[in-house]
Parts: sequence; structure tokens; C-alpha cells
Amino acid sequence: MADEASIAAGVRARASQVKTLIAQRKNEDAVRASLEDPPLLSKSDAVKDENAQVVLSALLACNKGEMQRVIDSLSTDLEDNLMKYLSRFLSIASQSAVVLEWYQKLATKAGAGCIIRAFTDRKQV
Repeated sequence: MADEASIAAGVRARASQVKTLIAQRKNEDAVRASLEDPPLLSKSDAVKDENAQVVLSALLACNKGEMQRVIDSLSTDLEDNLMKYLSRFLSIASQSAVVLEWYQKLATKAGAGCIIRAFTDRKQV
């Protein structure tokens, strides 16, 4: 089991990688990178919040035309991770329109199974 310091270091490294990919306009890669290996084992809300901000920044970097292409490129595990984050982001009023659009596109592609897995998994993001 990884300790909190190594989990936090992994989140910071992911944040740097995602920021670089966004700067290079590789938004699809940025979203995939942000969703890989979320800090599920962390007991720190600060670490989970930091990683959630990385995911949100990657999602917001995508324009509407890129959303479906990004979702189509995700594996089932990454779809489940994205659904968990989208469910978490629904409480952010300022980003609700964008989050709902991602949610709708992902639910259309991945189906009810993805939604059920996101809500029933004990390991939350």
C-alpha cells in the first residue's frame, strides 16, 4: 500500500504532465492522463481535491468538438473514472453546463453500467 506522500507526489507529477499536454494542445491525451491511476487509496481529501482539479482542467481544455472523440478513445476503466469525477463535479455550479454535457455524452456511449459502477464503487475519487 502506498503512503500519502508518494500518492501526493504522483498527483503533482500528473498535474505537471497534464498542464504540459494542455499547453501543447493535446487535450485528448491530457484527459486520458488525468484519469489514469486516480488516488483511490488516499485518505487525504486535499490530495483527492488536487487530482480532481487536474481532471477538471483537462476537461475544460477540450472544446465541444473534441468531447466525443475523447470519450470514444477511453477504455472502460477510464470511462468509469470519468463518470466518478463527473458525478463529483455536478456540485460545482459554475461548471455545471460543461459537466452535464460530458456526462450526457459519456452516458450515451458507456451506458447505465458505467453509471452504476461509478455510484456503487466504494473507492471514490
